[in-house]
Amino acid sequence: MGINETLPGPYEILDLADGASIEMRVYGWKTGKMMITPKGASVQKEIEALRVIIDPAQKKIGPAYWDVTSMLLRQQLLEMFKAPGLTNYVFTIKKHGVAPAARFEVQMRKA
Repeated sequence: MGINETLPGPYEILDLADGASIEMRVYGWKTGKMMITPKGASVQKEIEALRVIIDPAQKKIGPAYWDVTSMLLRQQLLEMFKAPGLTNYVFTIKKHGVAPAARFEVQMRKA
């Protein structure tokens, strides 16, 4: 899927609190666009997103994927997803700060 294509819903936006972390085993990914309504806004806008397909056992409610909308986190993950044998790794993502100044610590280790 190219970045110009729209990701199908439902959307599962990864939204971590400051200091929170999540661990996931990634089975695939795709990039695309989605329409969102930013908090406090009444108008939708189109953004780029990275859909990260994960092990269904790691997400009991909703579809087995997360939609990453942070530009910084998308770039970090896309670089790491180039590693051969992607499914052999577990990724830990920890958020530091709050949007729009949030930064992410991403660790990648063998499963």
